[in-house]
Amino acid sequence: LPVVASRVSGTNEVMIDGVTGLLVPAKNSKALAEAICELIEDPQRAAEMGMAGKRRVVSDFSAEKQALEHIDLYRRVL
Repeated sequence: LPVVASRVSGTNEVMIDGVTGLLVPAKNSKALAEAICELIEDPQRAAEMGMAGKRRVVSDFSAEKQALEHIDLYRRVL
């Protein structure tokens, strides 16, 4: 599923606005509701964003990738 979230710390690092979901200004319930409605009205776009989000999580945030990045960090520090 696509993600609709507020543009707060961390979301820009995980999400790609317009690709894996929609980011809206923080504390803006009207923008949040509009973004949700936008995806409800365009199920094809919503499905594409959902699949893009899944691909991004698997490629960039998998447990294996995180472990390899930690190992690399430890090697550089030592």
